[in-house]
Amino acid sequence: MGTGGIMGASVRALLVLCWLSAAVGLPDEAPWGNAWSDASGVVTLAFEPLAVFYACTVRAQTYSSMAECSAACEAGSCSRQREDATPPPIAGQNISGVVTFVSTFAPGIILGQNLNFTVMGATPGMQIRVKEDPGLPVGMSYKALPGGALLLDWVPRDTQHGFVHELELEATLGGQEAAPWRIRVPVVPASVAFDLPGNLTGDRALHAVPGAPASVDLHCQSNYPAWMELAPGHDTLPGGMRVIDGSDGTRPFTWGPRRLGGQLGAFPGPSKLVTYDPLRGSEGSETTVCFDCMAIQAKARLCVTFKVELCRRAAREGDTLTSVSREAFSQPNWRRLWNLNPQLAADPRASLAEGEIITMGPSYTVLPGDTLDLIAGRFHTTSKGILALNPQMAASAPGGGARPLEAGSAICLPTCTSEPSPSQDYVHPY
Repeated sequence: MGTGGIMGASVRALLVLCWLSAAVGLPDEAPWGNAWSDASGVVTLAFEPLAVFYACTVRAQTYSSMAECSAACEAGSCSRQREDATPPPIAGQNISGVVTFVSTFAPGIILGQNLNFTVMGATPGMQIRVKEDPGLPVGMSYKALPGGALLLDWVPRDTQHGFVHELELEATLGGQEAAPWRIRVPVVPASVAFDLPGNLTGDRALHAVPGAPASVDLHCQSNYPAWMELAPGHDTLPGGMRVIDGSDGTRPFTWGPRRLGGQLGAFPGPSKLVTYDPLRGSEGSETTVCFDCMAIQAKARLCVTFKVELCRRAAREGDTLTSVSREAFSQPNWRRLWNLNPQLAADPRASLAEGEIITMGPSYTVLPGDTLDLIAGRFHTTSKGILALNPQMAASAPGGGARPLEAGSAICLPTCTSEPSPSQDYVHPY
């Protein structure tokens, strides 16, 4: 896990305790911060959390130490920054018959984030110590400071996410014991989610045409550094598909309260641009690719289906109605093609706009017992013409030929191509 940014940035808190009595009443907000006192104003508890990090003038990333910032800053300069965080509420609760102050770092911190805070008494001679029960979270350490204060430091690791960790402090002054103070620190579990609300499959599938690629930008958000990769079983991409990495999901990012909150969107998240330009011969096919977005033990999967349309292709540079007719039907009968595409200019010599989607013929659903010759005769075309317009029917078996027709499958029909071609005078074509 990296040390840049929040992963390694520290959250510091100064806790001032003025425990002079064990009596605790309903607190009133003190004028100098998040502090509560008993009814007599004798017992006072203060909590002032803050975040400390280091920023470089020429980089968006933040760093947990001046040394780390200086090493990466190059031509810029580093400075120490402080960001106030929302103080956790402090309440008096009855825990097992004992009045206890309770504070919670809400909504919590994340794995690898450094939390350190100092607990001190505002009255000279006050001694503060950690109670054995519940003790300290695993990995937390403390150091005694002059004047009876304690410095506590913790970086949650490994499997500590998803739990609320507790420690309890007690203070004495002149033999008088104050109400204990229980501090709760949730370590938030990892969460990942794609920006898209669901899979792009079925009715939401993307449509592509040879020569007119379809694209989708996949973006994942997380409260931890996350990464995105092809899901198992989708490692091999079909011909014509490209996947371009956008972000590694860890940096750069701008420091802000959402980092402390551990909410979705705290990190920019990884992104992938998926582009599919289907090859000739893939008409009528579907291909699905799935991606996993992961952070720690969290994972989200999103799948995208591309449907390659039948009977449609994209015009290339220099194409005209006549050239497309000659290529597709082996005839210069541009009028039949124009009848299928009335949005085009009725000019056989005019260049088509590059990328213009052209309909090549109607789609036909194969019936039981159909053969190529039977279909060709029914629609006044030829078996050769049908195969030319349906390259996906080319047999993969040795010897060539065509795949057997399957009832219910769709093919594209070049209608009436067995009839004589009309005159090429586009003013009087017949």
